[in-house]
Amino acid sequence: MEANIVYTDQYRPQYSGRVETLTAPNEDNLFEQMYKKNNQIRYCNGCSYAFQGEKIQERYITWLKELPHQRSFNLYYGNGVVD
Repeated sequence: MEANIVYTDQYRPQYSGRVETLTAPNEDNLFEQMYKKNNQIRYCNGCSYAFQGEKIQERYITWLKELPHQRSFNLYYGNGVVD
């Protein structure tokens, strides 16, 4: 499964619109990759990735809403120690 994602940066528009392709064996893995890409830039205000295509973006948002708490926690913090 493949999907294109678009990078946006509202403070540096010259970098916006960059398209990347994610490849995964299934939709769940694809969405997990997208989550991790957005997590890498979580402290960069105004920056984000979005799927190119309304239907897959809507499915991703639904996936985020239905993500179990423990899995969300593990994806967000990775192997880090949480106090």
